[in-house]
Amino acid sequence: MKNFFENVRTAPARLIKFIRSVGTELKRTEFPTRAKSFKMAMLVLLSSTLISLSLFGIDALFMFIRTYLTNLNK
Repeated sequence: MKNFFENVRTAPARLIKFIRSVGTELKRTEFPTRAKSFKMAMLVLLSSTLISLSLFGIDALFMFIRTYLTNLNK
């Protein structure tokens, strides 16, 4: 129980210390420029498109194989 009250008593000081450390870390953070953000967005769009087209091709191939195998008995 003593530990609980000690934690409650020191909570405001710990919160202030946490907020100050967050501010310090934000000062060190390097935010991307507009051009870099645009390049990264284009990279994400391109890779997403390529992956989706690849998955579409694989799905179409499996569908073709399934159709071919199910029509063998007819």
